[in-house]
Amino acid sequence: MKKIDSIKDELEYRAALIEASTFFENEPILGSQEAFRFESLLNSIEAYESKNYAIDPPNSGRITQ
Repeated sequence: MKKIDSIKDELEYRAALIEASTFFENEPILGSQEAFRFESLLNSIEAYESKNYAIDPPNSGRITQ
C-alpha cells in the first residue's frame, strides 16, 4: 500500500474519507500494511482539514450582549 503524500483537492479529500471509514469499521492489525495506510490517510486528512477547514480558536469565554 502506498503512502499518501498530500491531498490536493476536495475530490481526493472525499476519497480519503471514504477509504478511511472502512478502517474504522474493520480496524487493521497494528504494524500491518493496512495500519500504515490508515495512519497515512488520517495524517493526510488532518493536514488537509487544518488548511481548508480551519476552526478559529474560541474567544475568551465571556458572553457579551
